[in-house]
Amino acid sequence: MDLVLLACSNRKQSGGVPDYTPSKPLDQALSPESFEKLMYARAELVRSTNKRLPIGPDVGIPGIQAPVEYLPAYQRYTGIVYERGRVQDLYSGQSLIRLVIISALYGLLDGDDLIQKYDLTMDDKISGQCANTWWKCHSLGKIVEEYIQFYNPGSVHDLLPLKYRKALSPWPPPSLYDLVIPYSYPSEGMREALNRRGEDVERLLLS
Repeated sequence: MDLVLLACSNRKQSGGVPDYTPSKPLDQALSPESFEKLMYARAELVRSTNKRLPIGPDVGIPGIQAPVEYLPAYQRYTGIVYERGRVQDLYSGQSLIRLVIISALYGLLDGDDLIQKYDLTMDDKISGQCANTWWKCHSLGKIVEEYIQFYNPGSVHDLLPLKYRKALSPWPPPSLYDLVIPYSYPSEGMREALNRRGEDVERLLLS
């Protein structure tokens, strides 16, 4: 099995189901301490920004928020990379590729994790810092490293934009040098680069 590292997207599908099930992949891959640290960081982020963000068990803040709707992350995100990569069509039931998503709100997500619709990017400010710097200071890279080591993939295809890699910095860590394959795209914020990322996702899901 290979892992594909993707960024979340600004464009998200609405709707979902009201029932939430905690992430089995994260619970299995992370130590209790790391899992607790991730959930605490999500909750602290929500409390530390002026933006209206969802509350609920998925962000470590149990509470009532109506309506609460959850979708798997691979279905929720509908930006160019996900659309061009045909993620919704190709990922369900995939056994050779596992999507690992770096999210401005959730930090680390397995592709099947249930998430709410939200509005937050890595450029938004959290306690005076850009979200990617905030996640770096909360050791997101260490958490992602632990997740990858647990699944022991053949390769890690790193399709992350630079601002998302900054959230994991220093990245990749020495323990993953031989596993991580970084992809680079000229003018990476432009539509052409997003289309190329999507084409690479599609190729990997079809391989």
